[in-house]
Amino acid sequence: MYLNLGVPPDRLDEANELWHTTFAGAEDVIAFEGVAGALARLDAVGCGLGIVTAGDRVIVEPQLTRTGLGPMLPVRVFGDDLAVHKPDPAPLRRALELLGLADAADEVAYVGDAPTDMRMARAVGVRAIGIASVVGDPDELREAGADEVASTVAAWVEGFVAGLASDRTAP
Repeated sequence: MYLNLGVPPDRLDEANELWHTTFAGAEDVIAFEGVAGALARLDAVGCGLGIVTAGDRVIVEPQLTRTGLGPMLPVRVFGDDLAVHKPDPAPLRRALELLGLADAADEVAYVGDAPTDMRMARAVGVRAIGIASVVGDPDELREAGADEVASTVAAWVEGFVAGLASDRTAP
């Protein structure tokens, strides 16, 4: 992520420490517009939800509480939970185990905004959904294996839920 943002390789540790210091106690962290509603829609149609993040538990847990997203994401795998990180498949495999979907990767979609997210999803065999962002432009996400790319989480969920509804009404 830091390399995509233009941080020189010799300053990655410094950037990571700055991120930790800035976001550990930040009270003004907010969810992207439409995310809470999108997660509620997924929950309403029976999707199991979780988060796989490179962020440390001590930083991300309070953010989930402050944004109100915590109750919507009952399965959580943090960057400090395992010895490996994205794009290694182990964090996503752990989330699938917690969701009870370890043997159903073909029924799962992983939504992420970074190329490492797409590589991890592909390694596990789940659908890789890229969300265009400052850390992953659409071309980079596709090159990393995204099955599709959306402009926002809310936009992808809208299309996904609409597709479920049409599948249920199809003869």
